[in-house]
Amino acid sequence: SKQKTLFFAITFFLLISFPTFAVAQGGTAHVGVLQPSEIPLGGSLQLPVSVENVQELYALDITMKFDPTIVQVEDADPGNPGTQIALGEFLDPGLLLFNVADNEAGTIRFAMSQYNPSEGKSGKGVVLVITFTGKAEGETELSVTEIVLSDKNGVEIPAEGVDATLVISAGAATQAATYPVVEATGMIVLNTFTPTP
Repeated sequence: SKQKTLFFAITFFLLISFPTFAVAQGGTAHVGVLQPSEIPLGGSLQLPVSVENVQELYALDITMKFDPTIVQVEDADPGNPGTQIALGEFLDPGLLLFNVADNEAGTIRFAMSQYNPSEGKSGKGVVLVITFTGKAEGETELSVTEIVLSDKNGVEIPAEGVDATLVISAGAATQAATYPVVEATGMIVLNTFTPTP
């Protein structure tokens, strides 16, 4: 796909090493909101986008879709134009390629890579944190439409997106706890990065 091609091309230039485009050995990682979620109408809720069963994760590129008539994404970085989501603590802050939440189209695209001296991360943890506001009562799928993970050498890690159902209800409880996130200032933004030979 175009997303994979762009992601691996950027990984190549960021790491200055030729990616093998092979698929890493091991099980399949799962990425998504891995728990039931109920959002209060008119209130907000932080949702962790987690990864499970991953080996040597170094970079990720994920696209998600939601119904913008039901929920809206709250901006995690008001100091920058547009609407962004937050990086969880599983990966080290690094090179940010995309961080765009479109509340009209109902899409989220986030792509980033760690950089040296960071090492690949294995196991499970929270990679992203999205804060949703309940706009109307009902349900919407938060679906993972594209997911690409890679290790430090640009080798693709087998991965599957996990779709979640978000329920918006006037009776939903307010959030009791929050998820730690990485400060946006810790990321190097490369939205206009253009690879050159």
